[in-house]
Order: sequence, then structure tokens, then C-alpha cells
Amino acid sequence: MRHLVSLALAATLLASLMVLPAAADDPVVGQSISATVALPNPTKAALPVTRHQRSTIFVGQQSNGVVSWYFEVDPSTWGGLFDLTSAVTDTDLDIIFYADPGSLTDANEGATVFEGAAGVGESGIVPVGATYAVVYPAAGFNVPFDYTGYETPTVMLSG
Repeated sequence: MRHLVSLALAATLLASLMVLPAAADDPVVGQSISATVALPNPTKAALPVTRHQRSTIFVGQQSNGVVSWYFEVDPSTWGGLFDLTSAVTDTDLDIIFYADPGSLTDANEGATVFEGAAGVGESGIVPVGATYAVVYPAAGFNVPFDYTGYETPTVMLSG
């Protein structure tokens, strides 16, 4: 009898700790950017993270739309999913997230690279702590893109 009581207590405790999704609805959009980049990134073939990071910082957001699109990452999307897509096929869009993009003389800190070999775009999880990101096409001219960062899903404990 004692074992049955212990087993029932353990099952009740385990059930109270079960993690359930907060909602079955679509994820909440935390950040959305739709833009166009005129020219492909000429640095992808050789050290794309370092060279592209430095060139982006050098020209900054004022050059958005020339060879890349540089933006601040909304913290509400940290740990949430993101999608980077284009209506144009074979553009090979890539994205780099930075915790600290560094400067022209200092290396970046905490870069997370989503760089596929071919295709249209990327998808994944927004790195926690990312402050900036840069989107760039490796191929194509006047490439439109859509970036969507979703808020981190919430969970609730039943009990």
C-alpha cells in the first residue's frame, strides 16, 4: 500500500510539472522588415563574417539597400524563430546576428551565421543577446526580402 501511495504522489507531482504550450495559435510577430538589396555581397566567397561585418560597420545603416540591410534586433524575438525569404529564387539570402558587431579595428563578439550554400533564404532561432543583424544576398540584383522575427514562445506550468 505504501508503494501505491508513493507512486500516486510521484505521478501527481510529475503531472504538475508538465510543460504545456501557452497557446496553439500562430506565433506572434515581434519584428518584421521588408526591403530590397541592390547588389550581391562581394565578400561572401572569402571570410564573409569578418569582411562583411567590417564593411557593414564602415558604411552602417546609411547604406541599407546597397549590398546589405543592417538592423537592430528586437529583444522580444530572442530565442524565437525567424524566417528570411524572398520572392526571387536563387538569391541565396544570408543573415548574420551579432551580440556586439565590433568596429573597423576590433573583431566582433558573438556572431551567429546563417549562411546556406544555395536557395532563397534562411530560418532558425534568433540568438539570445543578438543586438544587430545584417542580411545580404550572395547572388542576384535588386533582391527583395522579408525578415520576420517571432516573439519567444511562452510556456505555462499546469498545476
